Amino acid sequence: MSLTRKAADAAAIAAFGLGLCLASVDAKADGTNVRVTAPPEINWSGWYVGAHAGWGHWNVDRGYPVDEHYVQAGTFLSQSTNGWFTGGQVGFNHQFSRIVVGGELSLSNANIDTSATVQGYPADPPVRLTTKLSNLVTATVRVGATHGPFLFYVKGGVAGGEITAKSWDPAPHWSETTHWTGGWVLGTGFEMFLHRNITWGIEYDFVGLEAKTFNGPVNYSSSAPALPAFQNTVIESDIRLVMTRLNFKFGP
Repeated sequence: MSLTRKAADAAAIAAFGLGLCLASVDAKADGTNVRVTAPPEINWSGWYVGAHAGWGHWNVDRGYPVDEHYVQAGTFLSQSTNGWFTGGQVGFNHQFSRIVVGGELSLSNANIDTSATVQGYPADPPVRLTTKLSNLVTATVRVGATHGPFLFYVKGGVAGGEITAKSWDPAPHWSETTHWTGGWVLGTGFEMFLHRNITWGIEYDFVGLEAKTFNGPVNYSSSAPALPAFQNTVIESDIRLVMTRLNFKFGP
């Protein structure tokens, strides 16, 4: 993944989210500051739990720094795919006048994958390479500002993705290795009260997952000689995710 592209995405999210927060604190009309105060019954402080669902775009870079069983050194694949994400979150907010600060832990099930057929070695049959994202975990800090029943916020923190690298050829030889890959997340969104204890919102997140080496043994068919061999590939990826969220807030 290009560091420049990641930095641009992160800067755009931060600027947009902070702009929404600042705009919600001070609204201007005819050059005069107009401050909008939420009704006293609206209180964002407290614990909450909820569910989310959304659509994600996953970019995957898969490279081979050394010769391995399936593919020659220097082979590189850049792929992308789309899919649904569903999951839940738990968090805590504390409201200071119009400012809301909190933390959140979320878990999403993705179950999306991308595949390609490549010529690993000139004399060998083509190889099928599959990369799969199963789960995504984030732990973030949120900072926002209220405007009537709305909360506009930015968030940032750490992320982890459960990724599986698969390789297969017609011999058949196959390998499947799964690792959790660390990374970071930056996002922005809004929520609004539908009821005294129920909020709904929309959120956009950018998740960058760091490069990680997937090294695992190759399995042979029963008729093939059991010679030791390994899959050795480096995978780096990022996710752009738009989701809708529904939360239940505990307390008053």
